[in-house]
Parts: sequence; C-alpha cells; structure tokens
Amino acid sequence: MESDLSQFSTYPRQNDITPETLSFMSTIIAYALEQDHDIVLSALLKAAIKVKDDIPGEHSGVVGEFLQRVVDLVRHVGADTGSKFLQTTLESLLRKDLSAGGTGNTAPPDTHNTSPWLGLNISIGNDTMELALADILDCFWANRLHTKCHWCHQAFGENPPIRTICAGAEIRSSTRNIHVRIFNRHFTCLRSSGALIVPVSHVWNSSIREANRSKQYTAEAASTMIASIHTLFESSQGSYSPQVEFWHDYYSVPQWNKQIRQSLLLALPLIFHNANEILVQMSDITPHHVHELYEASLLPNISLYQCLKLIPPLRALCASEWMQRMWVTLEYCSSKSACIMDQSNRIWRSVEREEMFNRDTFSRLVDGSQRVLLSMFQYAARFSRELSTPGEFLGGLADRRGHFRQMCLGEAVELVARKQCQYFRDRFLAISIILQRDSIFSSSENVPTSDGDACAMVWKGAMQRGDFSPLLFHPCEKRRGAIPGGSTPS
Repeated sequence: MESDLSQFSTYPRQNDITPETLSFMSTIIAYALEQDHDIVLSALLKAAIKVKDDIPGEHSGVVGEFLQRVVDLVRHVGADTGSKFLQTTLESLLRKDLSAGGTGNTAPPDTHNTSPWLGLNISIGNDTMELALADILDCFWANRLHTKCHWCHQAFGENPPIRTICAGAEIRSSTRNIHVRIFNRHFTCLRSSGALIVPVSHVWNSSIREANRSKQYTAEAASTMIASIHTLFESSQGSYSPQVEFWHDYYSVPQWNKQIRQSLLLALPLIFHNANEILVQMSDITPHHVHELYEASLLPNISLYQCLKLIPPLRALCASEWMQRMWVTLEYCSSKSACIMDQSNRIWRSVEREEMFNRDTFSRLVDGSQRVLLSMFQYAARFSRELSTPGEFLGGLADRRGHFRQMCLGEAVELVARKQCQYFRDRFLAISIILQRDSIFSSSENVPTSDGDACAMVWKGAMQRGDFSPLLFHPCEKRRGAIPGGSTPS
C-alpha cells in the first residue's frame, strides 16, 4: 500500500481546518465528484464521512486522516490529484488484503501455457489426427472438421452443425499435444442426445479478432487458441463432470466460412438458451474481487465500514471488458443460469449442489452486489438509480427470481446502444433477440445484410407486437446537415 501511495507523500499535509470544516469540505468534494459522473468515488466519500461522524474510536480516527488527506490534495494540489488518491488508496488496500491471504479460498495454479504445447490431437468420430500449430486456424475456421451428425448419422444440409469439444483421453504422440474430442450434431439431435453442454461466454482476444478480420494465419492467434483450450480443460476438472462438452466460438464456429457463420449467428441465442447453464469467462476480474462480492451478497446487512472495501471490486466488475461488450450480454440474456470463471481461471461452481440457482454464481454475484449496495447508499439516490436503468450494468437482467424480465423496445435500444459492437447492423439483431426471447426457437429468417434492413426488421416486429413507438423515432443523419435517405426506416 505504501509503495502505491508514495507518489502522494511529496505533497505537504496542512491540517489547518476544524473537524466540522473537514466534514463540510469532504461533503462538497463528494457532490463535486457526483457532478463529474464519478458516482462510485462520490458514494465512497459520503460513506467515509458518515463513518467518521457516527462511529467513535479507532475507525473514526483513521477515516478522519483519510478525509484530511483528500481535502488537502484537492485544496492545495488539484481535484484530479485528489480523485487519483481516492482510487489508488482503495486499490492498494484491496491488494494488501489479498496478499494477507484473507479470502479463505484457494485459486487453482496459473494455467497460462505452463507446458510447451506444440499442437492438438483431434479425435472426431473414429478418426484421430495430429494438428500442428500452423494448421489450427485453417482446420477449425475453414470447416475442415465437417462430418455427418454424430447422433443421427445424417448430413446437415442447410442446418449448421452444432460443434462441441471435450477433453480427450491421453494418447501416444510424437509431440506434446493437447487431446481434443469433437462432436458435430444437429441442434435437435443435440437435445435428443442428452449431452451435457456448457456454452462459454467470453470476450475475444485481440489476436483472434485480427486473424478473423484478415482471414490470415498468425502464430499469436493459434497460440491463443492452444492456451485457451488448455486453460478451459484444466479449470473444468473438479468443477464439471468428465462427460461435459463445451461450445466455444473459437472452436465451434468456422469463422472463415461466411454461410455457416451467419447461420450460427441466428442459432446463438438458441444454443445458450438450451443449455442448463453457461460459463461466463471474465479474465480481468480477480478471485479476491469475486470472493468479496459473493460473500457480501449473502449478508442480510452490511456496515458502512465494510462497504468501503466492497466498492473497489464492484467498480472492477462494472468496468470489466465483459460488461462492455454487446454479444456476451445477449448470450447471458438468453441463458438460464451462469457460472463465473475469474482471472486465475477458477470456476466458481459446486458439483455437489444440484439446484439450478446454486450454480448461477454469476447472476447471484451481480444481483446480490447490486441489492446490497442499493440498501447501503440510500442517500446516494442517483448512484442507486443508475445501477438499475436499462442502459447501465445489465439492465436488470440478473434478476432471475420468478421469471425472465421482458424489456420493452426502448429499454432494449438503450441497453444495446451503450454496449460496444463492431458492426452497426448487429445491434438491431441483438435488439430483436432480446425482445423475442420467448420465441427464439421460431426464428428461421435470413440475417439482414444492411443496417437499414436490420432496422426495418426490428421496427416492423415491434409494431406487429402492438408497440408503435418506432413511429415516434426520427432518423438521424450520418453527418451534420445530411438528410436521411428515403430507405431509412422511421
């Protein structure tokens, strides 16, 4: 903690104000942070003020020194330095607690390429082949793994194969390869087979995104695929039964085959909805963050002093890469329950607990953390409201108690508009899927190719369901002063 905060030690301490003035100035700074839209730091500072004023003794003195330092930095150095001091203090405190081993949980060892894997051994049907690193992208993404359905033994025709993977048994090989068993099934056959399927919801690595865009092999992308499959198989041991199969778009979608990729795009919500549970992979959330939020979600009440340590992990959860992306939000929206995989590759799941919600650790994490903080920061009304608005966080999707929450068109538009997405057309596809979760099994139309066609599809669908709000929308010009074309839906 000291090393992180040493950058602020050069600024002199003033201590030239009374305790009453300190509380007043701290409150002014808190409201200034709120006006600058840094709601979390504002709520933190208000909580610290209340602790100082309401709780006598050692804790009050420590918090008083903390507030004094914040006020000194803001008054005599600058508001930016004061904000940086607030954030650095919280992050340093969190790291100090983690190094002290106070979580009571043991994370699995780091599995990022701990062995020099050179390739894969692929078993598909009765055939097994060795796959070198240079051939991995072409094999998985150019659909070299095409077979008949492994369940009904019939050709796929126009229906895309639902490809799943699982860890294969160890076999003799001339190289140190990972053994992967592959299954291709019709979607209906997948359901009939009774196979245990866990779709993986994750954010793409930049090397995978670039190789997919360029349609060219890169050693970095191939290595990423090797590392990710090794991590998935290693982490799943002890969390899932040996028979479990994973659907992972690195391996389950031929990314360089446009026709199959587009067909699977429509089937995506179906795949995630059909599984009893999915796995949410959040590579930038530490196990300590997960533990703190999960434990807090189980408490009926929490003190303000405890909340000081809860805000940094919640802030990390809100700022995580997974929370910023649109397609993973859609995948979670379509799912029944979700477990979380953290930065250490630990999967938070209990094999022994059979009830569905006991395995819905991600939903419990998000919903519980929001519920606890809403009860604590009653005086920070704006912070509480923004956690629940459609465009922020997950728009209430984590509330799985009773039934799925059906959004209206405006809520779905606001939620999707605040997420990042590479193609503008895909935003309308996501809105359509969110609004029709109850009837996703009946979706068989072709994917619209243009932004205007996709927009028209969503607007027409809404009006067919009796929602005429698209008639109130006004087309927005793509550049200032331009007039929307006649084909623009409105």
